[in-house]
Amino acid sequence: MGLSIPALLSAVATFTITLLQHSPNPWILKPITGGMLKTSVTHWRESFDSRSENFLSSMEMIAWQMTTSQNNTAVGLYYYSQLRAVAQITHARDEEGNVTALLRAVCTPNEEDVAGSILVRTLLSYDVDVDWGELKKNPRWYVAALYLKNLTNMTIAT
Repeated sequence: MGLSIPALLSAVATFTITLLQHSPNPWILKPITGGMLKTSVTHWRESFDSRSENFLSSMEMIAWQMTTSQNNTAVGLYYYSQLRAVAQITHARDEEGNVTALLRAVCTPNEEDVAGSILVRTLLSYDVDVDWGELKKNPRWYVAALYLKNLTNMTIAT
């Protein structure tokens, strides 16, 4: 005797969920609005210790997003459909008129250990440079960017 209908449906559902969890690339990088950035960072900030660098950095990100007149972009890294990390990118123009994208800030939920690093590494692989002065406001992402930038440069050089 084979599986009962409920057992079969349960097995199919389990297989489908497992298949979805192991799809080739569950991480998706997409532009997000300033409003989405503000809402997400505000929500994540609630879990930060109010004396932590993550808390202070998240406050600065929101304030900058609301007051800047600089040309900027916000991007989000999604794990399937869940936003797991955000970054602010400014655009600087040199004397010749060339535009350079500069990573200025990163934020993730308090419990997130992976998404921010994936986001920084992905942006660096797309030739986004780093505004070291701005990113230094959050030592967690400053150190991560230093490491990942050197790792990216070593990968390119070999």
